[in-house]
Amino acid sequence: MFGLFFEKKLKYRVQEVKDLAANIIEITLAPQEKKLKYKAGQYIFLSFMNEKIGPEEHPFSLVSSPADANLRLVIKTIGDYVQNLKGLPIGSRAIVRGPLGKFSFLNFKNKNQIWIAGGVGIAPFLSMSKILAEHQDYSATLFYCANTEAEMILINELKAVAIASKNFQVVSFCADKQGFITAEDIKRTVGEVKDKAILFSGPKPMVSALRQEFLEFGALETNFHTDDM
Repeated sequence: MFGLFFEKKLKYRVQEVKDLAANIIEITLAPQEKKLKYKAGQYIFLSFMNEKIGPEEHPFSLVSSPADANLRLVIKTIGDYVQNLKGLPIGSRAIVRGPLGKFSFLNFKNKNQIWIAGGVGIAPFLSMSKILAEHQDYSATLFYCANTEAEMILINELKAVAIASKNFQVVSFCADKQGFITAEDIKRTVGEVKDKAILFSGPKPMVSALRQEFLEFGALETNFHTDDM
């Protein structure tokens, strides 16, 4: 794991902790010294100076875009460590290490892209969508997959980006109403998939199943790119 910039440790403070849905929170961090420089789609390691949570660090994708003043993280609170983050006091000190990863649409030669997000795997795609309009030679269709509409926590923000962008569209897919998404569902929307880059961020079973289905449609392994956290 490595970053596209030299990896650094920077001091931040918790500005906001917000409940987005059952077991999903958003944490906003404000810089105390220098602001982290990163590329949309990258992730960080994060630790807190808080006795209840402890000093261990964990990786999280960034929802914010590089132009934003603060860092935004969307976190699923499953497990002891992340459960404790729900009660994180405002003003808590945090150490950000990064940036890390190469999951950026700009890193892939094929500029006609399919983005597939499952659950909180939407984070890097929201970050990337905010800069896509600056790169009109790229185009992306995002398939945002969740179990229910209530878990589709960032859909309104994504739709607003899509309305303002000529090269970005969003398709929502709820398992409770439509079943689990398939490559056939995606092909019906975007047409041929063999000539497109396919970016995944989400649960491993979803990614594994879709990869196999895309291969059956003639997609190449070299066209697949996954979040490298």
